[in-house]
Order: sequence, then C-alpha cells, then structure tokens
Amino acid sequence: MTPQETPPELAEWVEERAALLVKTARRISQEGPVREGQSAAEWLIPLLEDFSHAERITKRAAHLLAAYALRNGLTTQTEVARAMGLTVTAAANRSASRLARETWAEVWPDRP
Repeated sequence: MTPQETPPELAEWVEERAALLVKTARRISQEGPVREGQSAAEWLIPLLEDFSHAERITKRAAHLLAAYALRNGLTTQTEVARAMGLTVTAAANRSASRLARETWAEVWPDRP
C-alpha cells in the first residue's frame, strides 16, 4: 500500500458511519413534522436523541480522520484545521484526543 492509498478498514468504518448518519437523518425527517395534539416534549425528545446520535457519529469521525491525516503525514495541521473550521491548536488537540485514540483502537486494534 502506498502512502496515499486509503486503508480498507478506514474506508469501511467511514462507510458504516455514513450509513448510520443516513438512517438517523431519515428518522429525523420522519419525526420532524409536528402531529396535531402532540406535546412539545413528545416532539422534541426523539429529535434531541437523534440529533445527539448524529453528533456523536460525526464527532468520532472527525477526530479519527484528523488523527489519521496527521499521524500519517498526509497533510499539514493548518490544512486539517481549515477543513475542520478550527484553529491549528484545536485541530491538533482533537487529533490527539481521548476520543480519537478510542476510535483509532476500534478501527486498528493492533496499531497504536
């Protein structure tokens, strides 16, 4: 595998997360319209759960992809920061975060 090739396990992990996001977005779309007589809490709680679920998925993916890019020298911290809409320090911190390490271990259990 050359340095520019995407590891199959990373591609598979991203595809699985994308499928989860699509499923969650469909659920949000179905729950979005308010039904007549529905209380605000009945409407809001499922949406809050689903949006929070989507946030967790995307947060893990962003941390993992930043860590992968920087650990493998695929790009600079500045480019990663720009892609994430963060400062260089914040992007570097995310790539080294506990969440990034935990997600890395999920994708590559044998690779520190």
